[in-house]
Amino acid sequence: MAGAGRARARTGGARRVQGGVALAVVVLTGAVAGCGTGTPGGDGTAVTSSATSSASGTPEPTPEETPEESPTPQVPTDVTADVLLPDGSFEYANPGTEPASATSWVLPQDCGEVPLPASATASDGLRYGDGRQESVVGLHQVVVTADAAAATAVADEVAAAFARCAPPTENPGAYAVEDVAVGAQGTGLAWSYYRTGEVRDDDIGTYMVVTRRGNAVTLVGTLSGEPSVAVARTDVTALAQQAWELLCRYDAEGC
Repeated sequence: MAGAGRARARTGGARRVQGGVALAVVVLTGAVAGCGTGTPGGDGTAVTSSATSSASGTPEPTPEETPEESPTPQVPTDVTADVLLPDGSFEYANPGTEPASATSWVLPQDCGEVPLPASATASDGLRYGDGRQESVVGLHQVVVTADAAAATAVADEVAAAFARCAPPTENPGAYAVEDVAVGAQGTGLAWSYYRTGEVRDDDIGTYMVVTRRGNAVTLVGTLSGEPSVAVARTDVTALAQQAWELLCRYDAEGC
């Protein structure tokens, strides 16, 4: 009987070991079942993706930032003394200057009176020389408007006035309108004093150029003198280029 008791004792121990194995299996199974699709965090919880998802589960694209618009360059609307040609610029003109008309463009009398535009925000001009002894009288006028569109219309108005220049039928004289490669809308006016019909380069006469830069329009020319049309054209075109360069401050694109 004593041997039978020891056998029962060994059998009971076996049951306790098997029960312990079963408990370990349950704990291990629970640990596996607790794993999800997320990545475990430091505290053992699942960490989900930070990307924003739509209802369908597809990540929504991040909206693109709208680029800031560049501010519109501001250009001056006044006239300063340094935009006018200096005294002595016109060859064959006596020294000295005086103000040009403050109310109209100074054109040959056969072109009629052309008022300065109502769109002008500022204007200025000079006559160079006194014209005595048949010397040259030079002219430089500048008109500034609020913007380039208004200045474009002003330059067109002066070019149209050039095209209307015509002496009375009983008087000699001839005019020719030409394109000039200075600035924007460069237009030239040749005036032959004594010829009727077509203007020739060797005629005695004068020349004028109107051109634009940005929101400024400038008129450069001679009103009297005895150079030939060819000489007047060469001299005035060069001065018109200098005058255009003086308008740098009105160019929104820079110089």
